Amino acid sequence: MVSRSSTRFLNICIASICKAKHLKRAEIVIIDGTILGVLPDVVTYDTLINAYSRFVSFEAAYSVLDRMKEACINPGVFTCNSLIAGAMRHCLLSKCMDLFEEMLELRIKADVWSYNTLMPTFNAMLKGLCKNGFVENALMLFRNLKRHGFVPSLVTSNTLINRLCKARRLKTAR
Repeated sequence: MVSRSSTRFLNICIASICKAKHLKRAEIVIIDGTILGVLPDVVTYDTLINAYSRFVSFEAAYSVLDRMKEACINPGVFTCNSLIAGAMRHCLLSKCMDLFEEMLELRIKADVWSYNTLMPTFNAMLKGLCKNGFVENALMLFRNLKRHGFVPSLVTSNTLINRLCKARRLKTAR
């Protein structure tokens, strides 16, 4: 009989192997564990996603989602946050937004880490929109983000205020 502690032990092994950057070995351990009846869980796959995104590529990390689906394991907020962080790490700003949208479509509630990870993306988008004369679009994006629970940082607020002032929209900036 395989217990829950067996899956925990599998996850500890996978985390250790991934930290050593031996991702192929981690994959083999998962396969061997499955053969022995120790099934991976969401933590197992989250660990793989994080490792692939750090040491290989975002695409490799994203491909782990397919294996999760095959194993009938639904991604959680940590899964999505890890993918968004991986996309940020590889400067894939549009992919960050796509992942965030996908997260909301799956009804996975974003948490503080989700928004903190996305803040540089939001700041870059707001700055870019304002700088290219799309101040109204930047304000709409800002308001939409706030409706979804985004709490703007000081940098975000300063970015928007700065660009509104440069666009001579002082009343809106106030």
